[in-house]
Amino acid sequence: MQLQFHTDDSSIQDAVHSFINQWSNDDDFLHVKTSGSTGTPKTIRILKLHARSSARMTGSYLGLYTGQNALLCLSPDTIAGKMMIVRALEWNLNLHVVSPSANPFKNITQPMHFVAMVPYQTQRVIEENPEVFHNKMQLIIGGGPIPAGLESKIRRLPCQSYHTFGMTETISHIALRNLSKKNSKFRLLNGVSAGIENGKLQISAPHLGVDNIVTNDCVTFHGPREFEWHGRLDFVINSGGVKIHPEEVEKRLAPLFDVNFFVIGIPDQQLGERLVLCVESSPMTIHKTQLEELLPKYHVPSKVFFYQKFIYTKSDKINRLATLADEERHEEPIL
Repeated sequence: MQLQFHTDDSSIQDAVHSFINQWSNDDDFLHVKTSGSTGTPKTIRILKLHARSSARMTGSYLGLYTGQNALLCLSPDTIAGKMMIVRALEWNLNLHVVSPSANPFKNITQPMHFVAMVPYQTQRVIEENPEVFHNKMQLIIGGGPIPAGLESKIRRLPCQSYHTFGMTETISHIALRNLSKKNSKFRLLNGVSAGIENGKLQISAPHLGVDNIVTNDCVTFHGPREFEWHGRLDFVINSGGVKIHPEEVEKRLAPLFDVNFFVIGIPDQQLGERLVLCVESSPMTIHKTQLEELLPKYHVPSKVFFYQKFIYTKSDKINRLATLADEERHEEPIL
């Protein structure tokens, strides 16, 4: 692997070198922290053998080969960042490292062949540097749902683009959704099997050390290898007996916003929980009729919370609960 830094941030350089040293030592395992987007972050131990298998699985699927340029623009402290390093090592790629930022291509002049970004980064690069996308690039996008408006833009890019599905416990992604082919379903990668246990997604992947792990994801299978993701069960809102998946509401509302937003339930004496809309922007006018045109009955938020800045995890996922607890917000009813 050839390593090139495009950042003077010593903390990023040290983190990358530290991980490479850990990968090369005699230990057969690594310690990795979960993101904390759905609960308290925790440290788990994964075997290097399993991380290597994950890197080979992804590389085989995408057709990676020696000498390609890969861009590390995610934090090397996260599983997503660490696995980009492992893939570069396993496939002998030229790894270009930048500091995590909204637009990681700002100071990149070489063409990149393999890139992993979160949705927000993808949006910014499309807006500011669309010329970096080319037909020999493989782009994987993870860290959360992709808004409908952004997905429409991604589908028009000349590169091959995929939405990833996975978690720290599965050592990065175990399924991909082909955005370039306008696919709405995730497809399990080789060696991975899955099903539904008590309404929850259950995953098995022996080569990754995953033995019937049950997640909090709600999915619908279309055959044994493909599934449609509806949302996380630990985010489900029960409002007066109506169960609402926030991710599905957010997908429908995406055309209304060009800023980050999410919906979440707050306690309500009558309904148990009441749906509210959280928006990362200064206050703006949002009419109830706008929402009613896009949402089913009983899925319309009752009020909106405006935040100057959401709270994010180290892997750039919105920390919904922490953001909701932040009292530095402006509240408006939706009329």
